[in-house]
This record gives sequence, C-alpha cells and structure tokens, in this order.
Amino acid sequence: MFKQFTEAQRTALRAHKYSGADLSLTYKYILSPFAAACVERLPLWVAPNLITAVGLALPVSTYALGHYLSPTFECGNVPRWFYLWSAFSLVFYQTLDNMDGKQARRTGSSSPLGQVFDHGCDALNAFFSGTNFAVTCCCGTQDPALLAAVLLVPTVPFFTNTWEEYHTGSMILPVVNGPSEGLLIAAALNVAVWGGGDFWRAPLADRWPPLEYLAGGVALGLETLLGPSAATFLAFGGGGGEGEGTGEGAHTPRDLFVISAVVLVSGTALLQMYGVLAHTWGKLSADRTRLMNQPTGLTAAKLLAPLVDLFPLAWVLGFGGAWMAASWGGEGGLAQRRPRAFAALLTFLIVEAVVSLIVAHVTKSRYTPLRVPSLPLPAAWAAVAKFGTSPAQQEQLLLAYLLGVIVYLAAYLAFVVSEFTSTLNIKCFSIRKSA
Repeated sequence: MFKQFTEAQRTALRAHKYSGADLSLTYKYILSPFAAACVERLPLWVAPNLITAVGLALPVSTYALGHYLSPTFECGNVPRWFYLWSAFSLVFYQTLDNMDGKQARRTGSSSPLGQVFDHGCDALNAFFSGTNFAVTCCCGTQDPALLAAVLLVPTVPFFTNTWEEYHTGSMILPVVNGPSEGLLIAAALNVAVWGGGDFWRAPLADRWPPLEYLAGGVALGLETLLGPSAATFLAFGGGGGEGEGTGEGAHTPRDLFVISAVVLVSGTALLQMYGVLAHTWGKLSADRTRLMNQPTGLTAAKLLAPLVDLFPLAWVLGFGGAWMAASWGGEGGLAQRRPRAFAALLTFLIVEAVVSLIVAHVTKSRYTPLRVPSLPLPAAWAAVAKFGTSPAQQEQLLLAYLLGVIVYLAAYLAFVVSEFTSTLNIKCFSIRKSA
C-alpha cells in the first residue's frame, strides 16, 4: 500500500538533524524548568517516545469520558469535575510533551523518529483535546461557528507550522504559541467553567468591561472586513446566535473566543506564509545573475510554489466544511447527530497530511499535496448536497468513511515507524543498548 523509502531517503533520514526553538517566555522560565526537574526523576531506560505516548493516553481517555458524558458537546448533564479533569489532562500532556525531548538528549537517543512521533502525537492531541474543549465551551449542535472555532484553533496552525518547517528547515514557535500559552489558557478556561456552562453566555460588560470594548471593536472590524453575512454566521454580539452582527446584544466570552479564533488562525497563517515566501525569495535572490536572466513569470512561479503544499488543508476545510454545512439542518441533521464523527474524520485527514509532510521533511522528499484519504470528500459532499441521499445512508457513508480513514491512518503510522526503526536501527518504545 505504501512505497518503501528509497536509498536516497534513507541516507537523508540518517543525516537529518532537528532545528527549532520555542521563543515563549512561559516555556523558558516555567514550563521548561519544570519539565527538566521532572525528567531528572525518570530512569534512564525510559524511552522518549514512551513518555510521549503516555502523555497522549490521558487526553484520549478524557475524550472517551467526554464522549460518554456528552456525545453532542452539550454540557447540561456534564458533572463539574469533568472540567477539572480536562484541565489536568491538558497540563499533563503539555508537561510530558516537554519532557520527551529532554529525556532524548539526556539518554543520547534523539532521532528523526522522535521528531515524527512527537509531532504526530501533537497532531492527534489537537483533535482529542480540541473536542474535549468543545464540551467545555458547551458548543452543542446549534452553534456551528463556535464548534468550528474550537476545532480549527489547534489544527490549522499546526498544519501551517509544519508546512513552514518543511520549507524553511526549522520550526520556530513564536513568543506566544499554542503548545505553551494556548494549552495553559485552555486549561484555565476549563477551571473557569467549573461552575457551569453559563460562563460562556454571561455578558462581558457585567464582569470585564474592558473586554467588552475590545470584543466590540474587533467584531466591528471583522464585520466590516468579512461582511454582514459572515458576521451573522459568527453571531458576534448575539450570544451564539441570538442577535445579528455587532450592533445587537452584549458580547459574551463565547463571542470573544470566536473573535480570537478568527484573528489568531488567520493571523498565524498569514505570518507563516510571509515567513515561507521570504525564505523562498532569499534562496532565489542568492543567485542574482540567474534571477535577472530568467522570465519574471518563472520567478513568480518559483516564489509561490510553496503555497501549493497548502492544498491538503484547503481541500479538507473546503469540501469537508461544505459537507458538514450541507448536513447541518434542524434537530435531525447528520452534523447534529454525529458531530464527533465529523470532527474526527476531518481532523484525522489533516493529521495524515501533517505526518506525510513531516516525513517528507526529514527524508528530504518532495511532498505530494494530493492526499489519497481526502479524495472522496467531494463525492461525500455531493451525496448529501446534490443527490439527496436518505439520513440513514448519509450516516452510513460518514461512519464508513471515518472507519476507512482510521484504518488507513493506523496502517500508515505503523509503516512510518517500521521504516524509521529499520533505517535508523532503533526501537520505538525502548532505548537500544550500545554494544
């Protein structure tokens, strides 16, 4: 099913060295020292990938618990302790995610497999912790903008950050970033919601007046930029669908979260695009003689070529979002009945694209933007939007597609681990003893 690595890819894999940095002050002065202190208490035989896997196990178990308590992201019957447990799972994963690299350097077991395994688990955690947070936000099934914000905040920047690393050779996390401040903020919001879901609907003006002015100003700017119809969908100032636009109703924490999601996701993506294009231009302009002699159109094509690798993200968000929108209607729509299945499917498709991008990076291979698991998305959308399939058929299609993607992703991850371990002569979950 999957093509084995060529000798050139194996040579590149053996020579690969990770390049990256976390510029967060929170990470530098709090998270990193804490993780270093924890690592010193671990035995030297504990493999870094085992730490990563154990860290991911808690968000996965929290997801299973959240699925049992709230299959459709409603929070009316969710016990208060779940929010505290969800907050703990976020901090637990973050700590172990910071520990694995330190353990690798401590034991001399750093490898490209660790980089891919760590990034792959981060991508999976974006789904599990994101859907856990959807319960915290009381997304329910009647606020598509809030649900989209919760699911897109972790997944889109993660893809674009990996895309930036592929083209620049380094992963540089900014002063404020998701793995550091983002997870801490999410954990803090879980604690804040401990008293119940009304936290998200309480007017900002009653609790934090300055935030009301901030939310109002940014929402007005987005309404001007995106138009009234987009603002109505996002329901700024309507408490999640009760008003229209920024002019009606007091803003709530829910509005502030959606506004922040729109600004952060789009802003992060634009900054990373600028970084990649600037890096590409630097490489092109290094040979000024060749640059001056080649046609302008060819130069522009080479400069913009990295944008093609964003195609998998645009494909999944475009057709996947259209499919979900076509399935969203009334109380009995497929998106309302199976919101977790939709979230899992679209996120796992992005995870597959992210892992493939990382593998291409460490093996110095050309990335293939057209991803096989994502190809059926237009047909799935058309089955709902154009051919009027029955609700039962729509549900069977969704679940069959999800199952197929899970099997494909599991097989692909197993293949990647097998290729890496055989090429590097290492084990995934244990440290090979030196001869």
